[in-house]
Amino acid sequence: MAALTLLPVVGAFVLYLHPEWAPEGRVHHGELVEPPQPLARPLLTMQRGEPFSTRVWQGRWTLLRVMGDCGPECHTDIDTLSRIHRLLGADQERLQHAVALFATGTAPTLRRVMADFPGTLALHADGALGADGKREGPFAAGPGLYVLDPEVRVILRYAPGFDPFGVLEDLKRLLRYSWLG
Repeated sequence: MAALTLLPVVGAFVLYLHPEWAPEGRVHHGELVEPPQPLARPLLTMQRGEPFSTRVWQGRWTLLRVMGDCGPECHTDIDTLSRIHRLLGADQERLQHAVALFATGTAPTLRRVMADFPGTLALHADGALGADGKREGPFAAGPGLYVLDPEVRVILRYAPGFDPFGVLEDLKRLLRYSWLG
């Protein structure tokens, strides 16, 4: 009886002495962007070249898919984002529709994406590259899926080939515990 009583205490002590056994403590599937990166300067342009104001995104969460150009995987990803949006159910109104951001997108590509996926906003991100051609700012990590908070700051990033169920789980958790948006 004494051994059964002491076993949990001894086990806890052994785990305390070996921190490599400690759980990671991570509950999100994406890569947390610390500190959150605001979209401060006008980085984005619309299909006709006019600047895009991110003020329209304020007050709602936003999914932003950043990619070089729209190949076959582009349509799959945008369709996946639309499905994630629909699966949020009652919280759909708190999230922007899927947004595609192309670093090298052309006007015909943008028009095709917007025609194939109504409600999707396709934008250029040429301003995200510095004068030396290196990426800078909130999209420095390159292509992937970015989550923007209602104050238009990048807070999460998912690498290309992201798990849609992980994104959905993270969004549900964000929307459940957030008083923003």
